[in-house]
Amino acid sequence: MTELVPVLAQAVASAGKSGMPVWERILVSIPWFGWIAIVAIVSGSLAEVVKAVLRHNERIALIRMGMNPDGESLSRGGGLGKPECPEAAEL
Repeated sequence: MTELVPVLAQAVASAGKSGMPVWERILVSIPWFGWIAIVAIVSGSLAEVVKAVLRHNERIALIRMGMNPDGESLSRGGGLGKPECPEAAEL
């Protein structure tokens, strides 16, 4: 990283001397291992965003179906497997 800062500063300083735009000189000055790190960070972040969106959509679908998305029972009996009335247990 310490090698990258002088290279970027030099690229910005000499941008007016060549016909190449500043952003292009900065992109060209990043070494190959820097690109690997950038791609890993961007892809990992994108994967987390997609996972969060899918989890949110599944939660909304459960709520729309009348289910508790946290897995706890909303009945008065208190839990799954505990019927509200004793007659239901005999059936």
